[in-house]
Amino acid sequence: MPFKHYVSGINLGLGGLNGSRNKSNLEPDELLIASNVTFEGDIIGKEGGATKYNSTAVPTAGIILGGYDFWPNISTQRMIVYTNGGYLLKDSGNGLFSTTLKTGLNISKIPVFVTGGEEALASSRKLFLFNGYDPVQVLAADGVSTTNIATPPADWSSTNQPNCGCIHEGRLWGALGHRVYFSKTTNHEDFTAGSGATDGGSIVLWPGVGNEIKQILSFKGVLLVFKEPRGIFLIDTSSTAIADWKVMQLNGSIGVASSHSAVQIDDDILFMDSTGSVQLFSGIDNFNITGANLSQGKQMNVYVQDNVNLAELEHVKSVFYPAKREVHFAVPQTSITYNNARLVIDLNRPSQPRWRWSPRDVCESLWLRKDSQEIPRIVCGDNTGFVWLLDQDARSKAGAAYLGVFQTPHMDFGNLDPLLASRQKLGCELEILAEPRDGVTLYVDVYWDNEFRHTINMSLNPQGTALGTFILGTSVLGSDQLLSIRRKRILGSGRRLSLRFYNEEIAGDFAIARAYVRFKVGNERISHS
Repeated sequence: MPFKHYVSGINLGLGGLNGSRNKSNLEPDELLIASNVTFEGDIIGKEGGATKYNSTAVPTAGIILGGYDFWPNISTQRMIVYTNGGYLLKDSGNGLFSTTLKTGLNISKIPVFVTGGEEALASSRKLFLFNGYDPVQVLAADGVSTTNIATPPADWSSTNQPNCGCIHEGRLWGALGHRVYFSKTTNHEDFTAGSGATDGGSIVLWPGVGNEIKQILSFKGVLLVFKEPRGIFLIDTSSTAIADWKVMQLNGSIGVASSHSAVQIDDDILFMDSTGSVQLFSGIDNFNITGANLSQGKQMNVYVQDNVNLAELEHVKSVFYPAKREVHFAVPQTSITYNNARLVIDLNRPSQPRWRWSPRDVCESLWLRKDSQEIPRIVCGDNTGFVWLLDQDARSKAGAAYLGVFQTPHMDFGNLDPLLASRQKLGCELEILAEPRDGVTLYVDVYWDNEFRHTINMSLNPQGTALGTFILGTSVLGSDQLLSIRRKRILGSGRRLSLRFYNEEIAGDFAIARAYVRFKVGNERISHS
């Protein structure tokens, strides 16, 4: 009896990374590994490269604890960084960071930057710095030094200082312990309390819940207050009378991991809680907020437990990267005490968030900076005094190669026919649809029943002859802008097949749309011929 041929199509990466320890539960379009890759345009490719913003380390070097893209006016761009030497530095676009705004700041606290000011037409734009230890620092316009905030609350004294802040309803807000404070609407540096509609004041929020407030966000007309390790609150400030503002507890069981854990996306909020799980606020309806643990859908809470140093979650930073519809969480890998990886959620398919992992960069700090087209692009600060521009077109890191790799589940092809799940398969051929790339080779490791069998090399060079140069009847039309087909033989046999795709070449970009596996069904013996 002749062997029957089967062909299985695989939508590579459409399901993203799945962190489940039960690898037999994964769907064919999910991934065991998704490291330094991207899912842009529903094609899995190598993540954009990285270049140094500054060619020499910032003065005083060390870890860059935080950074910010500050525009003192609509035509002037400045980059501000905070180092673990206690320095606050400003750069004017040449990468030298030659302006020292402040020295002697706390060397271990997490900085939070907030743009405020411009309370009136003639008022300057200001940058406020909160770190929970030093007096709130204020940079007015394009100044060369910062000053202590002018009229803080009496509670903000010595090293008892607010650790986070935001602008909400025309006021500057800060948080200390279990209390939030708000400035006058007419002056963001004046927190003088009063009963008038424009006066400052403070609100206490459930001192018995959580350790302290870690982050505050203005969202859809309300102020969200997050504590660590548990406690989420809402303050309704819609009334013009301060006495009528309403405070309610939303959740007493979960909270945030750090002062940069929560981030607003298009019309929602994502945050990493104190256990490393990513939570989602799915909307506000008359101030009833329903939450969902986004990590549980793909068992990414398990992945975080296995790959992240949970004792150092206070270092977590997060940003929403609108140009790619992604949320990036900078986290410390196991046994590391600073952020050296990014956990990324691709939100381009709203019904199916896709996860990936990027361990290429040290990213103790993470922020957005407008490029020459005024599109905010992702930026990180490392542990040696360098700022890096991420998501660059060139697939290299400062000219060096990096590994982009993803791996399919151990597929038994029961999705084609349930009877195939327990049958022996004989490998025949692997076919991929890929965008052409000059001089790039894609490598594919073949695993049968979790044992490595061999490696396939696939050249991604454009095939055929370019349009306008081919000879009818003899040349194959070139495919430099189209998906091209690559086929290679698969050796070995087994019940379950897994394919590991990777490239670690300088400028070794790849973009793969789909794969097809052709196999035959053999006998019931498990062998690896």
